Amino acid sequence: MTGAVEALGAARVVPVIRTGEPGMALSVAEALIAGGARVLEVALTCPDAFEVLAALAGRVLVGAASVTSVEDLEKAVRCGAAFTVSPHLEPALLDRARELGFMHIPGAATPTEAVAAVRAGAELVKIFPARELGGPAYLKALLAPLPGLRLIPAGGVSPEEVPAYLEAGAFAVALGSELVQREWLREGAWEKLTRAMDGLLDRLA
Repeated sequence: MTGAVEALGAARVVPVIRTGEPGMALSVAEALIAGGARVLEVALTCPDAFEVLAALAGRVLVGAASVTSVEDLEKAVRCGAAFTVSPHLEPALLDRARELGFMHIPGAATPTEAVAAVRAGAELVKIFPARELGGPAYLKALLAPLPGLRLIPAGGVSPEEVPAYLEAGAFAVALGSELVQREWLREGAWEKLTRAMDGLLDRLA
């Protein structure tokens, strides 16, 4: 669990893969890895999410996103996921993850929810939906009275905003469709995705 926390903090950027067609998620992952990604999340809303988790396990630190049940958490672990993420706080998920010696990252939107998540055992907390909550300014305000929280903003985050989130105190930043653009998925423009990932990491170097 400690290793996953350290890897997420070192990566700073966590692409989230969310696709609607079988076979596409792995192509997205390959393009992101070619661009330098070393941590990825695969949303369980992808039709072949568990197969993709199994294919990526051991190559990169891969997590399962959009986990909403204990059954899905357990299956993600069996498929090789290094961590799981949910958009909400559900103590049962944290409890089961702790029993498995595994890291689950719950979602929160308010100070009360974020603190409740930590008290329930979360080492990291996803702040979602970050853009609608107020972006980097909201994160900075949230951390002002709660500087010990390790937060990962997600939801509507653009590559251009990543430095501002990190400056505001984000532990890492998760990016979905603002990085993995739907137009590129429709076109199969994997080289564009690779360049976008590489360019983002260059800006953060």
